[in-house]
Amino acid sequence: MILGLIMILGALGLSLYNAREESEAYAASEEILPELEKSIIELKADYSKKTVVMEDGNEYIGILDIPSQGIRLPVLSSWSYPLLKIAPCRYSGYFDDEAFVIAGHNYARHFANLGKLVEGDKIYFTDVTGVKFAHTVKGVEILGRTQVEEMKNEDWDLTVFTCDYRGRMRVTVRCTRDAIQND
Repeated sequence: MILGLIMILGALGLSLYNAREESEAYAASEEILPELEKSIIELKADYSKKTVVMEDGNEYIGILDIPSQGIRLPVLSSWSYPLLKIAPCRYSGYFDDEAFVIAGHNYARHFANLGKLVEGDKIYFTDVTGVKFAHTVKGVEILGRTQVEEMKNEDWDLTVFTCDYRGRMRVTVRCTRDAIQND
């Protein structure tokens, strides 16, 4: 009985920790979006694939929009596990090349519902100079957590991925680029 109580308390503690971590990630992303949007307006005339915006000591490369899921998040220029707790990160490639890969945590307000995207859904990436890249979802794959090279598949213009709830698999969304808009 004591062991059962300890296990219940442990599960409760882990759930509270995860909820706090998710809430902090959402707050960090929401806080940075207005500053990043302001910087995009200021940088519109200075297009360069290496352009980044520094906010709170971190480098951001743009904003990811997934309208069908109500997602609008800043994207960090490089990835690490601590950075993923702030916002999605550029995992590999660049937004103006093929094989651009964005990684994000499976937080409810980040990428938890990526697997529910369907063929034809739209994903947009706006770089910090205001150039908007429109993409169409072509499919969702489930990859093993060690299939890193498959994640970087150059057949796709954009790949967005997150871990599944248990962290054993990768929910991977594959997209082709439709258009580039330089408003």
